[in-house]
Amino acid sequence: MVMLLVYGSELGGLAPTAPSDLDPFLARIGIGAVGNVALAGTIRTELLNGFRELRCDRELCNGCRLCFEVCPQGVWEMDDAKRAVLARRDDCTACRACLVQCPTEAVSAPFVTAR
Repeated sequence: MVMLLVYGSELGGLAPTAPSDLDPFLARIGIGAVGNVALAGTIRTELLNGFRELRCDRELCNGCRLCFEVCPQGVWEMDDAKRAVLARRDDCTACRACLVQCPTEAVSAPFVTAR
């Protein structure tokens, strides 16, 4: 029996502000969750390492302001048309709160294509 102690996991869709040192290792070996607890070695690590990019589809955004309200770093703003705008991308800690809370899935984190 092998037991792996995981430190720095995400609970309830929110994550600590600093990634765990184990995140890249866990992602590489394909461990994304233990039970119903999603580990921080998936989308979060890929966002922090630049493999994914946080985006908002303005066509899907219904102006509910949830991304703006749940973001602990205040990276979202609302424009004149009441749509979400990622105003401070560099302040994002990849906690994924906006991804989890967006009811229309306007907020996404697609993989960055090769340039």
